[in-house]
Amino acid sequence: MSSAELTCGEAVVDKRLLAALQRECLQLAKLPSAETSFPGSQPVSFERKHLGKALGAQAYYAAEKTDGVRYMLLAAREGAFLVDRRFNFRRVRLHLPRRDLPAVQVTGTLLDGELVEDHARKSGARTLRYLVYDAVAVHAKVLLKEPLPTRLLYVHKYVLAPRALALAHDYSAEPFTVELKAFYNTAQLRHVFERVIPSLEHENDGIIFTPAAEPYVPGTCHSLLKWKPAHMNTVDFRLLAIYRHRQPRFQLGAARGAVTVPYAWLDPMEKDVPQLEALSGQIVECYFDPEWKTTSYAPDARDWADAAVTHGGWRFMRPREDKHIPNDESVVGKVIKSIQDNVTQDELLSSIDGGDSGAADGVADARAAPAADGATQPVDAPLDVRDAARASREAPGAVGATGSGLRAQRGAEAARPAGCCADGADGAGGAGGAGGAGLGAVGAGVAPFCGSERDEGGDEAVLPGASAQS
Repeated sequence: MSSAELTCGEAVVDKRLLAALQRECLQLAKLPSAETSFPGSQPVSFERKHLGKALGAQAYYAAEKTDGVRYMLLAAREGAFLVDRRFNFRRVRLHLPRRDLPAVQVTGTLLDGELVEDHARKSGARTLRYLVYDAVAVHAKVLLKEPLPTRLLYVHKYVLAPRALALAHDYSAEPFTVELKAFYNTAQLRHVFERVIPSLEHENDGIIFTPAAEPYVPGTCHSLLKWKPAHMNTVDFRLLAIYRHRQPRFQLGAARGAVTVPYAWLDPMEKDVPQLEALSGQIVECYFDPEWKTTSYAPDARDWADAAVTHGGWRFMRPREDKHIPNDESVVGKVIKSIQDNVTQDELLSSIDGGDSGAADGVADARAAPAADGATQPVDAPLDVRDAARASREAPGAVGATGSGLRAQRGAEAARPAGCCADGADGAGGAGGAGGAGLGAVGAGVAPFCGSERDEGGDEAVLPGASAQS
């Protein structure tokens, strides 16, 4: 999705403020102050080796790969800001009250997520949602070394729940809702493919596998895996229009260190030529078409006569306004390897259904895992943040063993405004998708999370300077 289509707030242009916000992000991510790049974690493309070596060796959570725009969300003393891949900031008006002091806005918080636009099938209404799928820090508590369930538990308890409990606040004026993305145990992957993804009201282009027990890694994380069907694997190149006798041809460049080097030629459809001329020097997303005939040219020739046609080549998909650096050569190589490996959906499901991943190393099959209240949760329930976080503390090798879904804890209903859903127990509301009971949205006309805010023994995540009150 084009970042121009999903842009909110006011761009930060003051250089002092921009430098201060960048510095705070780097400090929270424990990165050197001289760093100038986006601190978010980056996945690697899924290869055949990951079926056994990765998914079979440790516990993973699966989530649908939303085709939105990647942003981190920074809550600082200066306000709330979306942080894009260029490490630029946009101020957004969000109400983010502290759990212990609702009149004070939370600070020292850096979340990772994606802005997505939902299109309601029946009404056609469009809703912007910010889906949180990880956290670097919450209220100055750095979470880098914590397992994923604990990181998400902090998001739930100290960011989303306080918003839900601020019943007097009018969220309708906010630019987007803020929600916890639904995660599933790998044993539930068939349900994700067959029920969750078809029910989505936004675009999807695969599955993200996040290691349950590993820390958050800024930059490339080799255990964070993105699976896409072969035809959806894409690369971000720098496009360069080259002219000989006023006739343009298009070259794609990849990063090699701090420079861009020629990688391949792009043979576009005639109708795309004017747009590509205008995009010269910018980042474009391309996919590989094995049936597409591509013409390559001699680099130093005076005209375009010295050419060779090959079977298979890259095709233009869309511009990437949110990026200013192309993929590195090594990343391009991994994407090509992923395309060549062509791990299909059926192979993925066969590997997981065969027991190669979901129950490895003592991780129990989540299909009939007991819920916190003793009931058996159905296979279609997303993972429960409290159950999963408790499991990660009690037995780090068994993260996810006690909950079949990552969702808000069910329990007695809190006070809520009229029309609010009841904790998503019936599958309505939240980010869970069909049959899911994900954490409900808060903002822009969407009912807030309505679960119990009573803390259970051992589940409280106490922050510095924060009380443990409900």
